[in-house]
Amino acid sequence: QNAHLSDTTIVRYKAALTWLERFFGKDAVLAKITPGQALDFAAWLREQRRENDPERDVLAPATVWGILTFLRSFMDSAETQGVTGRNPFESVKNPQPKMAEEKPYVTVEQVEKAIEACPNSSWRLFFGLARFAGLRVMEALHLELGHVDWQARTIDVWPRDGIETTKQAKRTVPVSPRLYALLE
Repeated sequence: QNAHLSDTTIVRYKAALTWLERFFGKDAVLAKITPGQALDFAAWLREQRRENDPERDVLAPATVWGILTFLRSFMDSAETQGVTGRNPFESVKNPQPKMAEEKPYVTVEQVEKAIEACPNSSWRLFFGLARFAGLRVMEALHLELGHVDWQARTIDVWPRDGIETTKQAKRTVPVSPRLYALLE
């Protein structure tokens, strides 16, 4: 019911609900899921394999965490709207997994070597936008020449489809001298 959810978030909700359906069945009634069943679901989920393929790895802890987090949020909304009496996932403990060790800093020399290895100017610019302006892949791909303010040396970064969400909002980023050279 939230019109501001990104397409990615909607896909994640649907995936989480698909896992819920696999465990409880298509005819499951949300209001009848008990906290004990929610705990059983979480335990079951931790043993599932990606794409239900016995040859694939079990779901990563971060994937399980994401599914349970989305379901907890979904069931919170169901409780708020009176669909369920209580959120059965409220008591499911599943702490967010720790991030992998800290990534090393990429030096300017390493960045320049990577830029030199790019096959053409488009790739060099794409890499530069990511490294020097912090643009995400889709932001860089949707960048238009009109978004660059050559006088102020800034770039206006617009959310996809112009719709601001909790994860995407319009922002202005500075253009460093190195990025300016790539843009030219």
